[in-house]
Amino acid sequence: MSVTAAEQRAEFNITTGPRRAAGFVALLVGLIGLLITLAAAGTSWNLNRNNEHRLLEVQTRQAGQVIASSVLSIVNPLTTALQVESATRGDPQQFARFMASYTGPGRQFVAASLWRQDGLGVRQLASIGPTPKLDPGSAAAHLFIDKALHSKTVVVMAIPTDQLQRIGYALGSPADPNVAVYAERAIPANRRVPVESSSAFSDLDFATYLGATTARSQLATTDIAPNQLPFAGDTARIAIPFGDTVLTLVTSPRGQLGGAMGTNLPWIFLGTGLLLTTVSALLIDRLARRRREVERSRGCTATLATSTASSAPSPRPCSTPSCHVRSRRSPVSSSPCGTCRGQKASTSGATGTA
Repeated sequence: MSVTAAEQRAEFNITTGPRRAAGFVALLVGLIGLLITLAAAGTSWNLNRNNEHRLLEVQTRQAGQVIASSVLSIVNPLTTALQVESATRGDPQQFARFMASYTGPGRQFVAASLWRQDGLGVRQLASIGPTPKLDPGSAAAHLFIDKALHSKTVVVMAIPTDQLQRIGYALGSPADPNVAVYAERAIPANRRVPVESSSAFSDLDFATYLGATTARSQLATTDIAPNQLPFAGDTARIAIPFGDTVLTLVTSPRGQLGGAMGTNLPWIFLGTGLLLTTVSALLIDRLARRRREVERSRGCTATLATSTASSAPSPRPCSTPSCHVRSRRSPVSSSPCGTCRGQKASTSGATGTA
């Protein structure tokens, strides 16, 4: 029994066509699942990043408010000292007695002094504490006091030293335009001040700069080593009014401000999506294989039936009209009628005699 070329092509089409279609569907499902997974993970990551930055900005503003409130603790003693000077008509002893509670080791100021301007320029009337880093006899000191006398707010300047940096403050008297008070404040060796131990700074790394720039020379306080600045990654920055200048606060999160769930969510989406995509593609491929096997079995059965039918001998039709009629009425019956059998026997006998 031989299989014709047409039958072979039919069997090939039965097995190969569905196989290609099933592979294409599985690949398409995998690609769609991958795109959906990447889109979900990317959206989650972007939302988490925006949320983290928003939380950083909120906490930075809170830290800025804490610093802004501490500015009052610096200005208030200077304002009160000027009131004492006005009430005592510039008594140096009264001035020193009042500022003694704010000046000295472990206190707000390292040194303080009272100044007056007259026809000869500005001169120092009283002082408390060690000699300030800003030399009272220098032109820089006189210019700084003169600036305070013509300013409506406290004036601030950074005073570089060998090891530490000091900040100088000067405030003119609103009652007497010729009187001003000067005080110096030292930045601690660890560059931390008590106000920055507030809970508003608990989740932040920070650095403050005197002025609008973040130059290394203007660095005031920080909780990390200065050589690790500037911060890398996400940062927030605000300017805090500080006398006649500003204090620039730059912060960076120490960890996830919104918790670990926001960080892990993109990975959860990615892992779950890839797993579901893989399972879906394998399931579709398995179903396609089963369908392919069923179609192949049906095709083989049809091919076998066709081959069997084509190889069977066809019966010789009877010449008797009645046999033709019977055959048309009953196509299943293939036995000849009696007349045809007689004719067949006569023919065989004649052939044998001859």
